[in-house]
Amino acid sequence: MTAPYHRRPPGRDRSLVRLCLSVALVAFLSGCELTTPQGPAVGCSGVRLDQCQLLADVALGALTGHPPVTSIVVGPPPCAAAPCPESLAPGDRLDVTIQFVGAVPTLVTVAATADGFRAVDAGEAGLIELSPSSGPASGGLDARPFALGHCGVGSPIDFDGSFWDPAGWIDVKAGAFDALDGTLVLTTPNTAHFSTAAGFELDLVRHPGPKSFASCA
Repeated sequence: MTAPYHRRPPGRDRSLVRLCLSVALVAFLSGCELTTPQGPAVGCSGVRLDQCQLLADVALGALTGHPPVTSIVVGPPPCAAAPCPESLAPGDRLDVTIQFVGAVPTLVTVAATADGFRAVDAGEAGLIELSPSSGPASGGLDARPFALGHCGVGSPIDFDGSFWDPAGWIDVKAGAFDALDGTLVLTTPNTAHFSTAAGFELDLVRHPGPKSFASCA
């Protein structure tokens, strides 16, 4: 089914960008929980995993002729007060942010209807492209202290010469978008796991090349 959408003006600021998994090589995906028929794993920002898969598919299906995808993030769902839902009810909308090789990122708004999901809007995500600045890491696959920036998983995760994309479930109820001190373990050369003493867990995949980020307070 072709999903209609309307283009947003370029450069529109999107402060709710949640970044997820990387894509360019199949080998990169070995530690990810979800893949779409189009290939990439999906970062699910507070979204139930089975619904997250469908939402990613709908968002990608609304775009035609796009370059290879490097990362996708779904959500979070709309929430006015805690506890926040982990799925969409008819009438709800959320944003899916998709990053590409050599092209500006796109934000697709997906709406829930009585009979499924439908892309209703798409346009430039208004992000800033950065390049990683970290050098090669020493210590191989050993665990090491690591801190997420003041935007948490929305901050650049720059390690071992690459940015890293959150993949699979992202627990927004556990302070995912706040500064977090924890431990980073390389599970393979291209996958990693971040955890905190308070129990926050995050799977990561090495991102190929530059990556785009939103500003946050």
